[in-house]
Amino acid sequence: MNNKTTHGDSRCMPGRRPTRLYNIWNNMKARCYRHSSLDYHRYGGRGISICKEWVDSYMKFKEWALNNRYKDYLTIDRVDNNKGYEPGNCRWITKKENTAKGNRETKRKLTFNQAVEIRSSVLSQVKLAKIYGVHRNSIRLIILNKTYKEDCIHVKM
Repeated sequence: MNNKTTHGDSRCMPGRRPTRLYNIWNNMKARCYRHSSLDYHRYGGRGISICKEWVDSYMKFKEWALNNRYKDYLTIDRVDNNKGYEPGNCRWITKKENTAKGNRETKRKLTFNQAVEIRSSVLSQVKLAKIYGVHRNSIRLIILNKTYKEDCIHVKM
């Protein structure tokens, strides 16, 4: 007999995918605990963790989410970005609110010389992002000459 609790949210049956909420939970765990995750250095690498109740039980996370106004168009947000994922520090906000919050966060300026170094580097975009403390998409845009301005560039950390 199988004693494993199932919730049906993670099943990949023909024509059925994991639920959005399950993917949020699973991606949250990857960012915090999987060293191979592209965003690990911004979460787990900075000491961001998930409370034991949530990391051990998707059902506990789901219960919290549904009791705290989760909707499919919202994203999980940590009120204090230096603290982990836990009921007292998390809420649901729109992508637009999340973008506005990110724009208010600390920004890092890259100099003209740093942008030149990035463009001429043979390192991967992920490694460059870690070295310069910016998101890998910012590195990609610099390499493609899409975001760089004459004297400096503002990129989100």
